[in-house]
Amino acid sequence: MWTVSKTEGADLLKLDVMARLREARERTTLFEQTYEQSFEDFEQAVLHGQEDFGRWDDYSIE
Repeated sequence: MWTVSKTEGADLLKLDVMARLREARERTTLFEQTYEQSFEDFEQAVLHGQEDFGRWDDYSIE
């Protein structure tokens, strides 16, 4: 059985959050490079523009 202190647990959670944040930033950068516009502009185009299933697929990736 492993014993983990509160500070070690907090550090592990912090590392997890930092990793998820980095992944989100990388995805945002990929959108901006692929579509040559900010993610916010891309989102507005997807939500309010003409149907483009390719863009919807890119927008809805989890």
